[in-house]
Amino acid sequence: MTDKKITEYEKYLRVPELLALQKTPEEMSCHDELLFQVVHQVEELWMKLVLHEMAEAGRWMRDGEIACATYALRRIHIVEWLMAEQLRLVETLSPRAYFTIRQGLGRGSGSESPGFNAILAAAPALWAAFTGVLDRRGKTVLEIHEQPDRAPELFQLAEGMLDFDEYFQRFRTDHLALVRRIIRITGRTESHT
Repeated sequence: MTDKKITEYEKYLRVPELLALQKTPEEMSCHDELLFQVVHQVEELWMKLVLHEMAEAGRWMRDGEIACATYALRRIHIVEWLMAEQLRLVETLSPRAYFTIRQGLGRGSGSESPGFNAILAAAPALWAAFTGVLDRRGKTVLEIHEQPDRAPELFQLAEGMLDFDEYFQRFRTDHLALVRRIIRITGRTESHT
């Protein structure tokens, strides 16, 4: 067997390490386990990016860099949309495949996701940074939304915060609906969300 030279691209992205994180075909409990692992590993990567952008958005808000903070919130909004959309791939699992995979997962569930829980833990700090901006500017969310033309930069920031919350809730709701759908189909009553 010839050793393939690793390209600069592969080195930079650490592709060999990344692709080694999934089970081998011999280790998989069923054909669909690779899909399940990849989707959930990608979710954790997306959440890592969300946390990074949340930290930057908060810092920019504290530093008065409202446009930069709004840009970071826009990026978070897109990532959260992607998180919810990629769950559609898990919808292609048959209930039988899902429960075969669940056996290997044991009592583990999405509520144990370190990324998900870190976002929940980081959200209050982001909110505090946002309310700090409002306090320094002598504005309230209601005032900004009643007269958006008087503080367009703050209006865009407030909209970014709403999008962040709305799309994170969408991801949570879509994930729960997916699990309920599979459980309902099979008549199982265990909670795996």
